[in-house]
Amino acid sequence: MKRRNAIKNLFLTSGLLTPIAPINSIFNNFSGLLFEKDDINLIGDISQTILISDKKYFPTIESRSEFILNIINDCYTENEVLKYKLGLKQFKLFLSNENTKSFLKLNKKKKNSIIKSLIGDDKEIGFFLKTIKNLSLRHFMTSEEFMKKYLKYEFMPNRYLGNVKVKN
Repeated sequence: MKRRNAIKNLFLTSGLLTPIAPINSIFNNFSGLLFEKDDINLIGDISQTILISDKKYFPTIESRSEFILNIINDCYTENEVLKYKLGLKQFKLFLSNENTKSFLKLNKKKKNSIIKSLIGDDKEIGFFLKTIKNLSLRHFMTSEEFMKKYLKYEFMPNRYLGNVKVKN
């Protein structure tokens, strides 16, 4: 009986301690990847400038800026995330050097010209803008409405048509 109780206690304590280590490492890793509220708004506005979202005809579960930041946080390596953050800082520095107080308050033509002039850059600022562009397109092209209406995608592996004439 003592052996059974010892084994039971061993499994119980190991089961309680196991989830604690990964949760701590997740929180430590996640804290370094957070963006400020102003940065999230700026990323969303850049994304809206590149590709306007239409929530009426193409509704999505999450906003585009949430999608972009989730993909960057979950799928990119630490070096890519650092390069992205550095590109964000360089973009904000470019705006301040151009005496632009707020990118959000600029007209669409000025926003487009800024993005066009910087997106071809080979440095971090180009990586930042290209990433936003690519993820904005991915967010749109993976929306349920776009996939159903325009790509004729079916969420099942293949439609079963049981009553179809077969040619001899």
